[in-house]
Amino acid sequence: MVLASAQPGRDAEFWACLTGWKRPANSAHDQLRHPSGRGPTLEFAAESQPKGEQKNRWHLDIRLDPGEDPAVLAGVIGQKGGRELHPDWGELPWRVYQDPSGNEFCVLTSH
Repeated sequence: MVLASAQPGRDAEFWACLTGWKRPANSAHDQLRHPSGRGPTLEFAAESQPKGEQKNRWHLDIRLDPGEDPAVLAGVIGQKGGRELHPDWGELPWRVYQDPSGNEFCVLTSH
């Protein structure tokens, strides 16, 4: 999966902090992969131009583990350069954010 990024190294660190994913051992690119080594990689590609105001074509979702506090994660997101969005979609069971490069993502509660 490729995510457009204004600063790939910075964004890889942001997403590694949120997901626990790691850089593959022999990777020459800014990529992350689940610590098990299985599943897709998330690659951060330098974007050719800044994102516009339109909604992203796709986005990532993060699901909290049972007992994880959404307010604590919101604080971490802000400290790492992300920001919470407040779309006018009515009451939602999840929270919407942007990473430091403006990529949207949602934080979902645990089951």
